[in-house]
Amino acid sequence: MARQGKTVFVSSHLLGEVQLMCDEVAIVKQGRLIVKGEVEDILRRREALVVRTADPLRAREVLGVLDWVKAVSDREDGRLVVEAPVERAADITRALAQHEIWVSELRQEEGSLEEFFLEVTGQEDSGG
Repeated sequence: MARQGKTVFVSSHLLGEVQLMCDEVAIVKQGRLIVKGEVEDILRRREALVVRTADPLRAREVLGVLDWVKAVSDREDGRLVVEAPVERAADITRALAQHEIWVSELRQEEGSLEEFFLEVTGQEDSGG
């Protein structure tokens, strides 16, 4: 419909579906607009990499002291989420290799609109 010059407004708490069908979104909290923009741009705001190693505890320690790494957190599946510029991926592997920690997976984290919503609104669950 966008190619036909038409706009459709959708109000929904099912953010997974909103992410799939909308080009642009606006997030409103308590009657105030807090974020507005294209879905792709919103999802790219958080720069993070997912890292898998055989020793995530040591990897977290090594990466956590690098000045260009904002944060390192554990995922339930044993991988680490490293908040750092995507362009520093090679530096991550280099830093870990210097400590004989070998990387078996390194990729950009794929965020979701729901995760972003929870982050910017400070809510625990969007109800979806």
